[in-house]
Amino acid sequence: MKKIILGIFILTVFSSCKEYLSKTDLKYMPYKTGDVLVFKNKNFNLTDSIKILKVRKYMPDGPQLHFNEVIQAEVSNGRFISVHSGYVENSESYLKIDNISEKYYIKNLENTMTTSLKIENNIIDDVIVLDNEKGIISKIKKVFWSKSKGIVKYETEKGKIWELKIE
Repeated sequence: MKKIILGIFILTVFSSCKEYLSKTDLKYMPYKTGDVLVFKNKNFNLTDSIKILKVRKYMPDGPQLHFNEVIQAEVSNGRFISVHSGYVENSESYLKIDNISEKYYIKNLENTMTTSLKIENNIIDDVIVLDNEKGIISKIKKVFWSKSKGIVKYETEKGKIWELKIE
């Protein structure tokens, strides 16, 4: 009988240590499977594209005590953008852009003033500027993030500017 009670207790502890993405968190994943993002560098007349192969929501598995939900957009070489419901119990949700060392906490993003940005003939009025201050693993210095469209512009550490081609 003691083993059964202990088993129920352990099962209850593990099942209660899950954190899920909220509706606010999910707003920070604007991408869908099959989306193609085309970026243009006007200075060099170059284009580059990123195809979102899959968007999936999951609970990471492994020997963790706390399981926090993640939604991520995947490209051919792995994760591109992900939103995490934190890392351990009671941690804050955050946005992670692959190859940038920063975590952008959603609570802070929600409180950040948005600005308008003109790209081609389009005005995007829900833009937040994300600085990559740590810059340790990235060549990207600054990302212009639209709450509705995701990355709309970014600047490299060498000053090259890439803008999303909006059609």
